[in-house]
Amino acid sequence: AKALSPEVEEARRRAEEARLQANKDAAERQARENAEKRRRMEEAGSKGRDAKALSPEIEQLRRETEEKRLAEKAAYEQRRQEERARELQRIKLASSQGRDQKSLSQDLENARAERERQRLEDNQRSKERLREENEAFKKKLALAASSGRDAKALSDEVNQARKLAMIQRQSEAQQNALVRSIEASKFSQSLKQVRGRDEKALSPQIEQLRAETAKKRLADKAQYEERQRQQRQQEIERLRLASSKGRDPKSLSGELEMYRAEREKRRLEDNARARDDLARANQERILRLKHAGSSGRDVKGLSEEVLQARAEREAMRLAEKEEATRRQMREVAEYQQRIAMAGSQGRDSKGLDPDIEAERQRIREQKVADERSRAERERQENAAYRQRLATAGAQGRDQKGLTEEVERERRAKEQNRLLDKQRAAERMMSENMQFQERLREAAAQGRDEKGLSDEVQRLRMDKEAERVSQKMAAARRLSQENALRRGKIMGSGPKIPGRPNTASHGLGFSQITGMERER
Repeated sequence: AKALSPEVEEARRRAEEARLQANKDAAERQARENAEKRRRMEEAGSKGRDAKALSPEIEQLRRETEEKRLAEKAAYEQRRQEERARELQRIKLASSQGRDQKSLSQDLENARAERERQRLEDNQRSKERLREENEAFKKKLALAASSGRDAKALSDEVNQARKLAMIQRQSEAQQNALVRSIEASKFSQSLKQVRGRDEKALSPQIEQLRAETAKKRLADKAQYEERQRQQRQQEIERLRLASSKGRDPKSLSGELEMYRAEREKRRLEDNARARDDLARANQERILRLKHAGSSGRDVKGLSEEVLQARAEREAMRLAEKEEATRRQMREVAEYQQRIAMAGSQGRDSKGLDPDIEAERQRIREQKVADERSRAERERQENAAYRQRLATAGAQGRDQKGLTEEVERERRAKEQNRLLDKQRAAERMMSENMQFQERLREAAAQGRDEKGLSDEVQRLRMDKEAERVSQKMAAARRLSQENALRRGKIMGSGPKIPGRPNTASHGLGFSQITGMERER
């Protein structure tokens, strides 16, 4: 009356059958793998391979394994991309929800669209104007380079290097401009996706602060463009003066050197001011966003999770931008240091310092000495290897023969492994018997409301006895197969006088361990 219900009994029976079937399938699969391994070892032993050769089947298996690994890696990357796309889609959907009829008025929407269109037009006009100025500047440079230099000007190699450097700087500037435009478009898109604010969301103080910041940004941009135009005009004037007077290949006038130093100093100061302005603008923008997030939203605004995500993304963007700025400063400093070093050494095409020449010569001599020592070491190793091969051949052993010490060590390790395995099997059998004894004692003492029926107990004991017998039979069969395989391997090669027959020793040990296990 206190036994389990028939449904629970049936569920347990099905679970036990599934477990036994899984164990049986695993044993069959292991047996097939062992048979395949034995077949490959027999084929490899019958073909007389050397120390490094592999059979065609193993080579094919390796290729199939590598192809499978690459396919799994590609599938994993594809899954990662799909998961990332789904995650981005979920984030986009989550950010687009939560707006009601009071989100934004139509007039405010139209005003925002008009401001965005005007901003894009201004950016396009600025880019076109800057491109026209650059083209005019390039034409002036080409004209000055083609007509104003005498025979003492720079060499063709130096001119080519300067042109390549100029092209590289222009490409970097275009890339930086593209990155800035992408960041600006992303930021504008993120502003467009801001949901949950009506016409009364922002206070008049915030609106006024935004307008002042926009005016200040436009003024700074105009000042920057004006400085750029003045610098280009000054550069053109310096090129005109240099082309009219002629230049020596290794010397510059004191006025020109002083002018270069002043220009470099002004450029560094401008860069420092630009970085300070950018950091200050970013800080002000962060403060405005915090202020708008704390006071300018009504009860139907964005959730705390969305605000947290936005703040984390903004902090990550600023950190990346700061890291890029530091990296650019390091590159500029290294470039300036190289220019200063080259200027102090003279400006011919291939001139080097005597110390550098001596260092180069020392490095070349060191390379030659290292190569000779390596060749000598390889020659000695090859001679020693040939001597070992000759000694092994004189003793009557093939290339796979091992020394007596290695053979003894291998036999000792194999014996220890078999003994450990036998002790583990005996310990497991003892534990199983103790477990069965505890089960019988529990059954003899009576069952509570969770006890099992006599049929289930009998079925479990029969299944456990069958599992233990199958496991012991598999262990004995595997031990016998290993003993036969070991006898084949150890018995290969010619008989050496004074050396014991390793095959008989291996077979005798396997027979003894098998008898002990059966007993």
